Amino acid sequence: MMGNFTFFDFLCLVGSAGVLLYGLKLFSEGLQKLFATQLRAGIRRINKSRVVGGLIGFMMTLVVQSSSSVVVSVESAVNAGILNLTQAVSLVLGANVGTTVSAWLVAIFGYKLTVAVWVLPLVALSLPFLFSTNGRRKSFGEVLMGFCLLFAGFGLMSSLIPELSAQPELLAFLSHYGQVGMGMLLMWALIGFLIAVVTQSSLASVVLVMILSSKGYLPFEVALAALTGINLGATVMPHVSAIPANYSAKRVAVVHSLFNAVGLIWVLLLSGPVSQFVSWSLQGLGWGDPTAFARYIRELDPRVLVQLTDPNAVLTPALLETKAAFVDSRFSCVLGLAFFHSFFNLATAVLLIGFDRYLVKLASWILPDRRGNEKFRLSVIEGAMMPTSELSLLQADKEIAVFAERCTRMFGMVRSLYRQTTEEDIAQISARIAKYEDICDRMEVEIANYITHVAEGRLNETGKRNVHVFLRVISEIESLGDEFYAMSRHILRKNQEGYEYIEELNESVEEMFELVAPLLNGLLEVLRAPDMDTRVQAVTSTERLRDPVYQRYETLKMQNAGDIKEHRYPYLAGVSYMDLMSECLKVADTVISVVDQYRESSPLD
Repeated sequence: MMGNFTFFDFLCLVGSAGVLLYGLKLFSEGLQKLFATQLRAGIRRINKSRVVGGLIGFMMTLVVQSSSSVVVSVESAVNAGILNLTQAVSLVLGANVGTTVSAWLVAIFGYKLTVAVWVLPLVALSLPFLFSTNGRRKSFGEVLMGFCLLFAGFGLMSSLIPELSAQPELLAFLSHYGQVGMGMLLMWALIGFLIAVVTQSSLASVVLVMILSSKGYLPFEVALAALTGINLGATVMPHVSAIPANYSAKRVAVVHSLFNAVGLIWVLLLSGPVSQFVSWSLQGLGWGDPTAFARYIRELDPRVLVQLTDPNAVLTPALLETKAAFVDSRFSCVLGLAFFHSFFNLATAVLLIGFDRYLVKLASWILPDRRGNEKFRLSVIEGAMMPTSELSLLQADKEIAVFAERCTRMFGMVRSLYRQTTEEDIAQISARIAKYEDICDRMEVEIANYITHVAEGRLNETGKRNVHVFLRVISEIESLGDEFYAMSRHILRKNQEGYEYIEELNESVEEMFELVAPLLNGLLEVLRAPDMDTRVQAVTSTERLRDPVYQRYETLKMQNAGDIKEHRYPYLAGVSYMDLMSECLKVADTVISVVDQYRESSPLD
């Protein structure tokens, strides 16, 4: 088909696509760092309003620049229990609409302006920002540089794909196309699907379709079918990411696929009216007829077409007028594709947003939970990371709360162990404490590995500070598990050695336990806080609980010394008793050490 297109040209084309994808990555990561706080706040503040959820999904996609990445983020939030499945549906619908904005950027900046004219000056302007020590300025420089590389890659791709005028055999074939049938539409929908699966970028796939259509290879109706296939192909990555997640997260991927499948079906069934509507809309806006470009090319004399597409050709005044009409018609075609991409996703979202509950029921029917009632969890060990480092901090924050809750369960076991009198019950509870201590050790390692992986991504200064806070916090929480385990060993030793506590000592132990329990509850309130203000209030109230523990410990220490001196109980019993009290004091110290970390740093801010 392209006799003059060599393997070297193919490598150059792939390289130009690489420049585009790297520019998109840099552009997206810079935006994420600039708007990290808004991203984190948005995903936490989804309420029951479908419209608000859709708008938040739309805005998230504008920042992340990938609907698939946003859907993966939503899956992780559902897996973590931050969102329920019904709330996730509105986010997914909004994300699909948000991904269409990129097509407008490509159409306007890529075709209306000459790339070389504005890309290089913008690169020069971005350099001072890139080398700035200020985090926000540097992120802005990355956004600017990524934007430039994205369109530089687009310009290279467009120049490397031969003009239709250079393919006389293909031009002759296309001139006899006739009516575009359903078979042709289905074939190009499948091709679009495969392109999106291979590139893992809906924008790169849309750009390729735009270029092919703007060079006359694809009639407008065929390009529309390819775009619907690309939308469906973009749902594959969320399915792969959801494999290790819970059933609710998997159903988010199913809903995403259902949404795009419904869109593909209704567009293919109504391809003629849809194409006419897009044409009528653009002409009404004064942007020309997007469906006319393919016919325009086929009707032109091939020799004239060669001259119009040759940048070095010397044109007569008549040909200059023809070229102006040619450029305008090409631009109308590209604008039509961008318009359709937005219209198609928006219309499907409007059509389905009122049926979110039915989408959830259908997804549950397609993917039933065969394991019974599965608890929501944020699976650092079993689940997938969020695709963006900034949003992954939410996942780490949630998992740390789960970690603390599991560790603090050991305190209840310690209190129960202290009250037991039978050997069987003592052995059973002590074994359970030992098991939980091992769980805490393993969770610390897994969470630390996860956070370290997050730190390898691109984080803003707040995100980097939070990484250090989280690593310190999980170490301290693991220390709580060690302290509870040490308390259980002291109790076991007391029972094995036969130390008898007088009633006054037993009452003092229970009293100290009663002082420590609110501290642990305060720790969980800090870690579970839904926003920064609530978290700071919980930190302040928890810190006030430390002094009573210290004061009571000092009192009991002095009393113990006097009681031993007066021979109220054996010296070794007094040592065992104070060892247990000392562990309670260590628990209070560790809790305060954890909550202090959250006074000024939190992924919620």
